[in-house]
Amino acid sequence: MRQRCCNPYDDAWEHYGGRGIRVCWSWLSLDGFANFLADMGSRPPAMTLDRIDNDGNYEPGNCRWATWSTQMHNRRKRKGASSKYRGVYVTRKDNFAAQFRVDSKNIHLGTFPTELLAAQAYDTVASKHFGSEACTNFQEVL
Repeated sequence: MRQRCCNPYDDAWEHYGGRGIRVCWSWLSLDGFANFLADMGSRPPAMTLDRIDNDGNYEPGNCRWATWSTQMHNRRKRKGASSKYRGVYVTRKDNFAAQFRVDSKNIHLGTFPTELLAAQAYDTVASKHFGSEACTNFQEVL
């Protein structure tokens, strides 16, 4: 919680501190952990900290202990979760993955830093598999 909201070098910072999510002062003070425990209690088994309002701050009135399943139903929709390219989707770490479907099976082609690279990987495999009949993202396969 603290790292995601306070450390701009944390991998998840852009989704928390970078978009304005803060931790209440009481939980950041010198007695922060003691204050957090007083407000939230100890973590129950198989539970993690969850914000009730995903656009709200980490504070006593907006936090609860929740199961992973509950948290998966309490997620904000992320912009660009689907790609404009065939065979490409956005991963949880905001990379792009390419997959190719053949014989009712998905074949994972890899994870790429850009949407364009993932689309090119898809096109390469589709062209090799289907030749000139392949449905690709671009006219020419690079």
